[in-house]
Amino acid sequence: MDNIERTKRYLAGNNLISTYKSVENSLRQSHRVLKKAGRLLIIDAICPRMVQGLENILFSFSSIVLGLWDKPMVYYFSLSGLIQILGKVGFKEITFSYLDTGSAQLRPFTSSVGIPFKYTPLCHVLIEGTK
Repeated sequence: MDNIERTKRYLAGNNLISTYKSVENSLRQSHRVLKKAGRLLIIDAICPRMVQGLENILFSFSSIVLGLWDKPMVYYFSLSGLIQILGKVGFKEITFSYLDTGSAQLRPFTSSVGIPFKYTPLCHVLIEGTK
């Protein structure tokens, strides 16, 4: 596999089920390789649960539209959704704190369409789980 193919692999899959499995498998592998009482730290953008529900409904459509522009699918979990997967794969003592991104111009997906991050329903969190 060359570098170009490697860079086109993302956690978001071609459908909602493969996306969940990909994220779950990545977190399971992280849990597996950690030493006893090891910690996993995740800094990620999350969305409200209602937005994740809407994202679930529109996943196929969004994937097709992004594919037309050769953009990768981006999927945002809600905090409870991400914590649920962390618990499912075996992490304990899962804690989180919201990060103040202030006026930072963080634009993960939105930079492609020109929407400033501060106008999206996303926020950043630090999540910590212990093996």
